[in-house]
Amino acid sequence: MFCKNCGAQIDDRAVICPKCGVATDNYRNGGQNGNASSKKPTNWYAIWGLVLGLLGLFGGGYIFCIMPVLGIIFSALGLKRAKQTEDQGVGLAVGGIVVSVFATAIWLFVWILAFILIAQGYYTV
Repeated sequence: MFCKNCGAQIDDRAVICPKCGVATDNYRNGGQNGNASSKKPTNWYAIWGLVLGLLGLFGGGYIFCIMPVLGIIFSALGLKRAKQTEDQGVGLAVGGIVVSVFATAIWLFVWILAFILIAQGYYTV
């Protein structure tokens, strides 16, 4: 490409002309031209929220009852970040919240049922 100010031939990815120092169209477009790919930051909160919700849903030990609660927290943080940065991770964060709430409800049902069975004397510890 050629500089619009001095006419010097410059690299197509140049943001500023090395000859005269004037900004190119790439600078005005945020440093992105048609060939470059725009890399968005990864919303790790939303990803971990969904992973923790799934682990809590399919896990079998006592530690797995904590994971969906953490999944709700991480997914809520991911949703907040996605809305602030206008990221595409909104769906991932909402999915993490749904799975985590469902897993938390299942664990609450299991614990309430266990408490009732122990209180009624059907199960002794």
